[in-house]
Amino acid sequence: MFSYLMSDDYDETNSRKSQEKEELLISLKSACSSVRNCLEINEVYDDRLCCVLEDILTHGLTQDKDILWDLLKAVSHNSLINYLEDMENLMSPAGYVRSWIRVSLNDGAMCSALHILTQEVSDFECYGDDAFLVDTEKTEEAMDHLHVHPVNRGPRFTYVINENDSRI
Repeated sequence: MFSYLMSDDYDETNSRKSQEKEELLISLKSACSSVRNCLEINEVYDDRLCCVLEDILTHGLTQDKDILWDLLKAVSHNSLINYLEDMENLMSPAGYVRSWIRVSLNDGAMCSALHILTQEVSDFECYGDDAFLVDTEKTEEAMDHLHVHPVNRGPRFTYVINENDSRI
């Protein structure tokens, strides 16, 4: 009866979701650029990059964000999982995720982790169809930005895992 109204709502929702993904890409590009142009370690730029990556990983989750740590464990090497789980001050799944992001950046493994996640994301029934990681084109663009990130080429930055950080 009111199908024209539902169609408009659907189009508006899709447009909003597409815009969210585009904004995440712009934020990632900007954060990578800020870190790349920084001559010394700058915690503000580092945190910004890590926050954008966390937003990308959680975008479109249909379940509680705590599930993300379980997903990352499914695609990570056991030594990395053991390293993080042995940290005494990490108490929450969010803390493990944030530390995983920093270690992945330090090891230059973020791109390969994103690649694996995009291949496996359909097996994880916790992402919606509009999730960032489900969109292979957007994920490839994200990996392109990370490929020119200093951790992957050029000077090496170290993303410190501060176990006493209250956000962890």
